[in-house]
Amino acid sequence: MTLADLAAAGSQAHFDVRQKTILAELAKVAEHVREQRSLDVERNAELAREITTERDLRRGAQEWQDILRNAVASVEASERRFRQLFQFSLGLICTHDLDGILLSINPAAARSLGYPINQLMGRPLSDFMRPENMPLFQQYLQRIAAAGSDSGRLELCAANGDLRIWAYHNVLDDDGEERYVLGHAQDITEQHRQERQLREWSLSDPLTQCFNRRYLAYLAESSKDEPLGCIAVDLDRFKAVNDTYGHQRGDDVLVGVAQFLRKHVRHGDAVIRLGGDEFLVVVREADSDRLASLVEQLRANETEAPIAFTLGAALKPRGAALSDTLAMADRKLYEARAERADQPPFHAR
Repeated sequence: MTLADLAAAGSQAHFDVRQKTILAELAKVAEHVREQRSLDVERNAELAREITTERDLRRGAQEWQDILRNAVASVEASERRFRQLFQFSLGLICTHDLDGILLSINPAAARSLGYPINQLMGRPLSDFMRPENMPLFQQYLQRIAAAGSDSGRLELCAANGDLRIWAYHNVLDDDGEERYVLGHAQDITEQHRQERQLREWSLSDPLTQCFNRRYLAYLAESSKDEPLGCIAVDLDRFKAVNDTYGHQRGDDVLVGVAQFLRKHVRHGDAVIRLGGDEFLVVVREADSDRLASLVEQLRANETEAPIAFTLGAALKPRGAALSDTLAMADRKLYEARAERADQPPFHAR
């Protein structure tokens, strides 16, 4: 029985007023203690929940710290691997902005160009290009800005003046606010030189170092819209040289004629040995005046050649077939040969 029950019972028992008052007060105290105990239980439960929540929060915060720490460590490791790749890669790596200004360059690329890295940083790539390649570089910058990537070959001038050929595949990084190009390349200068050497060997006469007949096919395809001057050259009585002095002397004469012809043409013009004692001089971007002037020079300096020769010249207009021009030059040569039917016996100088 609680004090409240006792107080209730006391109200019916024979207690005096003072005892009843005491019992009523005791009942109130008991009710207050019960209420206070109930509040304490609730507070203890709330406190337990708060402790549990705080423990969970701390555990969650620790887990997030571990995740963040692992993420930072992973990023640092990735950056460290990239720096090592950038520094020690044998490939050529650089970054540049959309104006072509170098932002970074790895040691392999700097060695390829023969410059210290600090002399390359902040400079435009165009500083290392021949002037005639500037329009091509601007086209490259426009392509990569529009398409996001570009591949090809880039020709750069090294510190010693040599040309270096880079085969590149570059991509545009536009994830951040500042857009820049990440460049990957290989120095293929030696490969390019070997390819050119093989190409020259396949198009070159091994005795005279002139172009051979294979070059005509390339020329016919590449010069469709270019005016060309063609001068057919036929050596006079060359067979008699071989018969009289032997083939070694004949080879010396052919080499001497090739040197004589090359001495009178411009850079870019071509001297071709068609076979035997037949040569062809091709004048690039020719007109009738230039062609006539060269024919006159060759004839005026004929005594410098190791043997006399006969010429026939023709001009190929833009769009005309090279084969037609060669046939015309041959006809002119035969006509000139007929006019010289009464020439003196051969001479081999």
